[in-house]
Amino acid sequence: MVEFLHIVGVLLVLVRLFSHLPNAASRTFARILNSATVPFDLVNYLGSCVGGMHYPVRWGPFFTDFMTLEDMYHFPTKHLDFHARQLTLRDPD
Repeated sequence: MVEFLHIVGVLLVLVRLFSHLPNAASRTFARILNSATVPFDLVNYLGSCVGGMHYPVRWGPFFTDFMTLEDMYHFPTKHLDFHARQLTLRDPD
């Protein structure tokens, strides 16, 4: 949970940073990340260290093209609930 909060904190910094830049800056950054599918794990980690704005929508089901600060606050719960459902053992009956 601590790592997750760290990632969200860094994403919030990026949201603030990109909110001061032209809209095309975050859109371009998101497009670059979307095209980098081979080194995904590295880009995923580094991207979480530098934040949010326009997002690479292919990274996961909860990223949208543009995410507000409010969206970023809701992202961790959606993401965690998604993985919790994946890990839940179901009764075979």
